[in-house]
Amino acid sequence: MRGQGFAPHVRSVLWALAVGLSSCATTDSPARALQFESGHCDARTTAAQESRVLDGSAVLRVDPLYSYIHSVRTGTETRVSGVKLLVAPPQGMSASEMLRVLQCHAVRAALGRFDPSSLTDDPFALAGAWVGVGMSYEGVSLAVTVEASTVSGNLELLDRAHAYAAAHQRHD
Repeated sequence: MRGQGFAPHVRSVLWALAVGLSSCATTDSPARALQFESGHCDARTTAAQESRVLDGSAVLRVDPLYSYIHSVRTGTETRVSGVKLLVAPPQGMSASEMLRVLQCHAVRAALGRFDPSSLTDDPFALAGAWVGVGMSYEGVSLAVTVEASTVSGNLELLDRAHAYAAAHQRHD
């Protein structure tokens, strides 16, 4: 080994690893949540609108989302990577309005803007943690997807989604 430090090829591998890890570490940062809040959460995403969405949405179905991890040693491992709730939005609310309200709700929870005890059966947010919220159409219903950055967070969201669905089932 010449001089001090690592060989050039080892330094380049360590550099690539450090850059990769630092970019992963910033994906759930409070700065990201603050940036989203300042750019997307306004007078149209008030606490009253959050209550309208959380209390007025009817849940048709809850499904876990899975990711599959392949390994030579252990084979394929299945992990819960999020939750999909098939919902009917509150009367008179568009899908884009509902999505914006849910995203801002999740961001405010991540930033600690309200009491965590109010989130016990809330499948759209985790106190102090980033939750990604997306939406698409499935027939005439909306599929809301929520994804935490950890398996334990996703399992908690799944448990909450089942409790929320039990309290918000549509009765035709």
